[in-house]
Amino acid sequence: EITFIGKLPSKLADFQSCVSAADVEHLPETDTFLVSLPKRGLAEIDRSSKVIWYCENKFNSHDVDLLEGDFIGFVNGWDRKGNNDPVFTIIDRNCKVFSQLFAKDLGLETSRYNPTEDDPTYVHANAFQVLPNNHLMISLRNFNEVVILKDSKPIKRIRRGTKWVHDPLIVNPSAPPSEMEFYLANRGRGQHIIFHDKNGNPTSVWDSTTPDGEKQLRKKNKGLGNWNPLRTVERLPNGNLLVSGSRCMGQISAQGELVWDLCFPWFQHQKERLPDGWNFIYKVSFVSGSK
Repeated sequence: EITFIGKLPSKLADFQSCVSAADVEHLPETDTFLVSLPKRGLAEIDRSSKVIWYCENKFNSHDVDLLEGDFIGFVNGWDRKGNNDPVFTIIDRNCKVFSQLFAKDLGLETSRYNPTEDDPTYVHANAFQVLPNNHLMISLRNFNEVVILKDSKPIKRIRRGTKWVHDPLIVNPSAPPSEMEFYLANRGRGQHIIFHDKNGNPTSVWDSTTPDGEKQLRKKNKGLGNWNPLRTVERLPNGNLLVSGSRCMGQISAQGELVWDLCFPWFQHQKERLPDGWNFIYKVSFVSGSK
């Protein structure tokens, strides 16, 4: 049941080319929403579409989060090779940059560069997680790896089962990096939700082609389906995972059972660009503790 539909406030929608939001996070203490408007800025809005806070920034995309100390962190998935664009930034509420990471800081192996078709981006960082003891996890899609850093220096790389990785989520963030376990969306053939155990062994938890009719839909529509591309992997209070594709969102259990789903048949796959515009799901967020 749809209980709330919010529109971008006119203050934000009036920005030229601001046609989409790439991430939304619910802030339960204030019952407001933190939104990333790609290459335009970041905003906090309430349920009446009032803009609580806005900061212009052209280096934001797939993931934004409220951090300890009221700082805001976000990634830039659309960096360009040779531009020295930041791939991760932390700002304060006054829009002042507190810290940044660049591609040169990540110790990249250029031989691993593997963009998707017609993708002009370089690193394509699409998710991050700030961890205890000054550790940071960051997802690098075009290098098929997840990197853990300490004091802004890489200390661990995860490369198995990470084809065009999206939205990795460490489930035991207080553990030493050698014992961390996590889920991620593998965007290679089939598109799976993968679980990595502490020994680095990847296991497919859920295959996005398994829901009824998904294989037939993709065959009919040249590979375009309801669940691809997978973008959201969020762990819920009940232990299930919240996942999303272009047209559908749902919950899967730790055993890989699709226990709940919601599809919007009038939405399109992100590659189905229609003359009069199009709608598709980019990211979803669980709303908890709302008033």
